Amino acid sequence: MKNIPATEHPIFPTDPDDPTKVIDGRILVVPGYKPEQGKPNDPVAPAKNPSQNVNVPYIKESTQPPAPDNPTPQPTPTPEPPKTPEKDNTNLMFQRHVVTTRTRSIRQLQNR
Repeated sequence: MKNIPATEHPIFPTDPDDPTKVIDGRILVVPGYKPEQGKPNDPVAPAKNPSQNVNVPYIKESTQPPAPDNPTPQPTPTPEPPKTPEKDNTNLMFQRHVVTTRTRSIRQLQNR
C-alpha cells in the first residue's frame, strides 16, 4: 500500500484517564482524495496492539465534477413565429398611384 505524498501520519491520542491506552483517531481530510470507507472526521479505532499502524485506504478523486443526480431541465426552444411576407415595392407604388389617381379624380370632379 502506497502512502499519499505530502500528508501527515497522525498518531492515536493517549487516553487522558489512562496513559497506557490510546483512543480513537479521526479520518483526515486529504485534498484530492476521499476515504474508501466512511468520511473525514469519522472515528478510526486503534489496532489491538497500539504500536501497530492502522491503514486507512483513500481513493484519488476524479478531476471531472460528478454528474448531477437530477440534471437541470433545459428550456424547450420557442419556435419562431412565421415571417409575414414583406410587401413588394412595386405593389406599394401601384397602391400609391391608385390613391393619387383617385384623389386627382375627386379634385377634378370638384373643380367642374
